[in-house]
Amino acid sequence: MMQMFLKNLTIALTLLPITFFGQNESQPTSKKQAVGFTFSPDYSYRILVPDAETKSLAEFRDLSETPKFGFTSGFNYALKLNKRFTLEASILYAEKGEKLKLESTVLPTNPNDPITSVIFLNRTHYLYLDVPVKLNYFITTKKVKFFVSGAISPNLFLTEKTFFRAIYENEKLPISRGFGDNGFSRINLAFTAGFGLTYDLSDKFYLKVEPTYRRSINSIISGPLEGYLYSVGLNTGFYYNF
Repeated sequence: MMQMFLKNLTIALTLLPITFFGQNESQPTSKKQAVGFTFSPDYSYRILVPDAETKSLAEFRDLSETPKFGFTSGFNYALKLNKRFTLEASILYAEKGEKLKLESTVLPTNPNDPITSVIFLNRTHYLYLDVPVKLNYFITTKKVKFFVSGAISPNLFLTEKTFFRAIYENEKLPISRGFGDNGFSRINLAFTAGFGLTYDLSDKFYLKVEPTYRRSINSIISGPLEGYLYSVGLNTGFYYNF
């Protein structure tokens, strides 16, 4: 009986490493999918392309308008094709636009009244739902992974939001708000280019930091004065592997 027990024990101990080895080989070496949330503060503006009749208007706007800060934020799904390539699709809410600061003088209607100055402030926000499809190429594949990326994004125009205020020397008028579409194209295309890094916090989670450049491919508005949005941002994200 004892000899039979020892014989069975010897066989079991011999097969045990083989069993463990086979189990380890059957396990995936890395997670293939990930979901994440990203946020990007953006420095945004536009490029105007006028025809002959709207050239003076474009020149005036270029002199009086300046870039503004916006943001892009939303959810992302990443599919790891292999060690080097990851395909990523996102649904992002984006705020873009420009701002205006124009100073003028107000001539008195009464000769005894002084000449006063007025400052006109205007911020224009273009609100979009962006749906980019992006390909990431990883230059390194260790814990810290450097990558470059490129994306094409259909962008759905939601609305234009404006804030206007006139400030006189002795009075600030209330802020005026407005919404509308003003002939904007409902859907336009944009491309995104970026480079950055990911950092593995664990087998389940990683962080991403990615400076990005975004630009419209087609005009955002139909008419003789075309407009192309662009922005530079720092896209940061937190992802979960599964």
